[in-house]
Amino acid sequence: MDFAPNAAPASEMERAIAGYLERLAGRGMSAHTVRAYGGDLAEFRVFLARAEGEAPAPAEVTPGMVRGFMAGLMGRGLAAASTGRKLAAVRGLFADLRGRGEVSTDPCARVRSPKLPERLPRLPGRDDLNRLLAGGGGEAADSPADVGGSATPPQGVAADRLAVRDRAIFETLYGAGVRAAELVGLDRQDLRLGEGLIRVLGKGRKERIVPIGGGAARALADYLNLWSAWRATGRREPKRAPLFLNREGNRLTTRGLAWILSRRLAEAGVLRPTSPHGLRHAFATHLLDNGADLRAIQELLGHANLSTTQRYTHVSTAQLTAAYEAAHPRAGGSGKSGKSGRSGGADGARRTGTGGTRRKA
Repeated sequence: MDFAPNAAPASEMERAIAGYLERLAGRGMSAHTVRAYGGDLAEFRVFLARAEGEAPAPAEVTPGMVRGFMAGLMGRGLAAASTGRKLAAVRGLFADLRGRGEVSTDPCARVRSPKLPERLPRLPGRDDLNRLLAGGGGEAADSPADVGGSATPPQGVAADRLAVRDRAIFETLYGAGVRAAELVGLDRQDLRLGEGLIRVLGKGRKERIVPIGGGAARALADYLNLWSAWRATGRREPKRAPLFLNREGNRLTTRGLAWILSRRLAEAGVLRPTSPHGLRHAFATHLLDNGADLRAIQELLGHANLSTTQRYTHVSTAQLTAAYEAAHPRAGGSGKSGKSGRSGGADGARRTGTGGTRRKA
């Protein structure tokens, strides 16, 4: 994929950005991430050109210019998370250039990232999760974007086959804690159902082996058995065949996955919205609630840093706090005694853990 502009980069800054994006792609960074970095760096270059009359060469960029870029973003009301992401793209550019000896100093070195608000993940309620995993039945649930724009199922594709596929998808999201992009990127060769394991290719193309629960293993086996005959009807598949297909037999996309989940939640009567990443949050939080080691959860999720995994401790702390406040008669006047207090214990704590949103991990 060509990440450079159609015309040859006209300035030294444009050439530096184009080269950096090409190196990111060569290191295995996803095309989506490279495009996002490219957009952020283009915005930085345009800001410099307007502020300075023309975009300076990378070696001429100062910390004040970087701070001015951030101030402009925040002055427009951009969220701290979005501002921090754009700063991360600029940091990455200058770290790369300095490592290559193309600049002698890093103008971002003393620029602080904006402080992010601490927000808890939105988790599906346990009853909602059980209804989803039990299967909503209903008509074929597939994204029109995944089937060439047609909302009508192709002839011969049964709704029950799609329901079996969707249950396997949700069981795998919750049973293995994989990201949406990791799930749609799975190939059949990545399954080791006899051992209860799957091979996952995560961020930065880092491979990990993840155990799946019995529910996910059974759902995947049912899915493979039901879809094998249809897949063999004259289709010549590549060596690495996609595991999850849309109705036309092509690899499912993350957009299609989100659409399917939304449809199935509605069919199951679940009113609280949840994303595929919400099932990953539920996987981690429920493991932690039941005593799993935080470092083991880090490995299962594929987090590079333990600090990312530690976000889930805040969810569990919120649950414990809610249980205490609902049940203890001396909890600052917010607790309730008697029958009302008893009913607000563990169930109330679980409900509290469903609030809020945060960035994907």
